[in-house]
Amino acid sequence: LGSPTDRTITLGATRLQLTRFSAAQPGAARADLTISADAIHAGSTWPVPDLRAHVLLDRGTVRADGNVLLHGKEALRFDGSHALKGGCGEATLTTQQALSALETQLQPRPPALAPLVMGAGDADARMTLNWCAPPNLKFDAKGTLHARDATIGWEKAQAQGVQAAAQLDGLHPLRGRIQLAAQRGQLATGTELADLDLDLALTGDMLQVNALNLNMLGGSVHSDPIALPWPPTEKTLPLEIRQFDLSQLLDLFKVNGLSGSGQLNGVLPLAYRDGALEVHDGLLNSTGAGTLKYAPSLEIPDNPGLQAQGYLRVQ
Repeated sequence: LGSPTDRTITLGATRLQLTRFSAAQPGAARADLTISADAIHAGSTWPVPDLRAHVLLDRGTVRADGNVLLHGKEALRFDGSHALKGGCGEATLTTQQALSALETQLQPRPPALAPLVMGAGDADARMTLNWCAPPNLKFDAKGTLHARDATIGWEKAQAQGVQAAAQLDGLHPLRGRIQLAAQRGQLATGTELADLDLDLALTGDMLQVNALNLNMLGGSVHSDPIALPWPPTEKTLPLEIRQFDLSQLLDLFKVNGLSGSGQLNGVLPLAYRDGALEVHDGLLNSTGAGTLKYAPSLEIPDNPGLQAQGYLRVQ
């Protein structure tokens, strides 16, 4: 099978069984058949699923239900219908998985998804699709996703004890909500995280931050409820920093000989530009006496001016 982008889909052993067929008059055909296809290859780096489906043609409507399997285990269940005359249809996709088992089933996978790790917990999802073929082209989706007691990681970053709920209310415009809580975790730098609480809602042209709290670096990051235009290219999200430990903060930069002590409060304005998150014009203030020390141990003979040692007390 060929696609418009010249990507070939290769089917392994395939079986089609026709149980019933009748066509008493034009436009009133009826048929009942089952389809079994093994090893559907859509690309060398994607998992290779199997398909099991039951298809029913009832006059001008095609109905189907079945499942998609990975390594012999059900990964996705579907049912739907499509009106041949009107060119419109709808389908429901559901899944319920132990994440550690799904981690094993989703192999191989594309390099972009290779760093994803799902170590524990379980999840379930339900998605409803609605569409119309040209000339009345339409495609929309709604759905929910729940994860419980999950361990999820990306490369060296990881979160444990994750409770998540995501709701998609529509695609045009994009609308939905995500609620995420995690007991603990680590950034790729090794920085410990705890007590993550995140609640975001998207309503077309507005992003509503209902809750954002996170403990890290000996202190916390917090945001009051705020509404931002979506995409948030002009207005920033002010993150309130409370009692960051300066020593832990400086450790993130891995600068030889740089150390310090004390606590910091302040505000970091978070902006979204060109597909990346940035902080501009942030301000951190010490909450009391502290120190900032730079005493590099590496010699730099080509630039003696950099062989300085400094010691600054922060007030």
